[in-house]
Amino acid sequence: MGPKTFRSACEHAARILRAKLIEYHDSLADRDSISPLPVSYRQALLAYDYGRCRVRVLCNPPLIAFAADDPEYSGGDRKFMDIPTLESALGECLDGFILRATDAARQPTPERIATLDEWDKKAVDYHRPQQLGEVFFNNWD
Repeated sequence: MGPKTFRSACEHAARILRAKLIEYHDSLADRDSISPLPVSYRQALLAYDYGRCRVRVLCNPPLIAFAADDPEYSGGDRKFMDIPTLESALGECLDGFILRATDAARQPTPERIATLDEWDKKAVDYHRPQQLGEVFFNNWD
């Protein structure tokens, strides 16, 4: 799932929910072309319900998660959310897996960490995340 596919899916979901795509961020665009660091994730900020609800759609292919918008977020615990209507709207355009809020809030266990690639294992060992969602959607790079 590339950046154009993800962005167009978010725009589609915004139309269905009568929302507005306020912000789109792709880590790949910010990355130095010679840097060996992997892309963290893509994210879109949607506002719906007349601007009262703001949610971040996070994508680290093939995982997709939803988090509450916190303008002061600088790493650490996120408030992950389950939003079935947004999930359904995105599902019309994307093939991916939704990371549920309860799963994202779990602590990363040694068994789960063992399934990661070497770069991610080193990052987890160094940063010591408290949530599994933070492993997949981090601000480390």
